[in-house]
Amino acid sequence: MQEDLEQAIDEALDGRPRAAALVEMAEALQDRRDRLRAELRGSTDEARAKELRTRLRETERQLEVLREEHAITEFVEMSVKAAVLRAAPSPDQQQSPDLPGASSVPTGDDDY
Repeated sequence: MQEDLEQAIDEALDGRPRAAALVEMAEALQDRRDRLRAELRGSTDEARAKELRTRLRETERQLEVLREEHAITEFVEMSVKAAVLRAAPSPDQQQSPDLPGASSVPTGDDDY
């Protein structure tokens, strides 16, 4: 069932990355943002500071997009999991299949 679930999620995402991968991407961007901020604080060259501020704004924008994509992707993944679990047979259905004549199997209660 796990394999079916993974395949269903992949199909629903249509080639887009999983939520966990988006978290890793966001963490890498946060590291980049932190380095840019540190470099900006130490910059004395105004032209370089302007370039760093532009790169910092772009990194912030990319982080926001990743956060939104993560929220959507996580929702899709959870929706697919819920649908697959709803469609899966319950343990009762798996243990007692509908077989012809199954109701005629003695239970031991008829002896008394």
